[in-house]
Amino acid sequence: MIIQRAVEQYKENFLVSVSFGLFLAFVFFASFFPDFSFTSASLFFLYNFSITINFLIELLLILVFLFVYSLFLTVLVFSVHHSLLNQRIESFLQKKFLKKTIKVFLFNLFLLLLSVPIYFVIQYNGTFLMPVLAILLFIHFLLMFTVQSIVVEQKKLSESMAESIEFIELNFTSALKVFFLTILLYTAAVLVEFFIDYFSGDLFVGRFVSIFLATLFVMPFFEIMKTYIFMLKFHIIKGAEMN
Repeated sequence: MIIQRAVEQYKENFLVSVSFGLFLAFVFFASFFPDFSFTSASLFFLYNFSITINFLIELLLILVFLFVYSLFLTVLVFSVHHSLLNQRIESFLQKKFLKKTIKVFLFNLFLLLLSVPIYFVIQYNGTFLMPVLAILLFIHFLLMFTVQSIVVEQKKLSESMAESIEFIELNFTSALKVFFLTILLYTAAVLVEFFIDYFSGDLFVGRFVSIFLATLFVMPFFEIMKTYIFMLKFHIIKGAEMN
C-alpha cells in the first residue's frame, strides 16, 4: 500500500520530482574536476585535504549542490504534504520557505560530514570499513524523517532529529520497509549499470543510466514514501493502509 500511494504521489507531483534531474548538470560540471567521479548511481569526492584552488572550487561546488538539493527537497516534501491535504502549493511561499530550506541544508551538511570517517577508514584501515558503514547506515535510518519534521512541523533542527527517532520507534516496521526498499532501488540501478557496461565494452555508459535513474526516480521516490507515512501521525493515512 505504501508503494502504491507513493507512486500516486510521484505522478501527482511529477514536475517537482523530475526537477531532481537538474542535479545531472552538477554531475556534468563536477566531471571536469579530478577529485570527482560518478559510478554506482552515486557521485564520489576523493579529497586529500591539500588546500589548492581546485580544492576550494570543488568545496564551493559541493556546498552549492547541497543547498540546491536542500531547496528541491524542501519543495518536494511540502508539495506532497499539501497534495495529501488538498491544499494549494502557492501557500508554501508564505510559510518560512527560506528558513526551512536552511534547516534542511544544515541537516544535509551534518550527514555529509558524517561520511568523513569512512574516507579515513578506506585510506588507512579497510578492516573497519563494514562496521563504520553499518553505523552510518543506522544513523541515517534513525534520522530519515528529520526533513519531514522540519518542513511539515516547522520544528527546530535538533527537535526534528529527535522527532525522527521517536516516529521510527512508533512506526518501526513501516520505516524499515521504506529504508530497505530504497536500498533495493539503488541496488537495482547499480545492477542496471553493470549490465549495460557488460555489453557496452569499454564505453562505460552504464554509469550515466544509473545516475539518471537515481536522480529522476529513486531520490524523489524515497522522499515521497517518507513524507506519505510521516503523515500517519496527523491521521491523514488510515492505520490499515500501513500494513
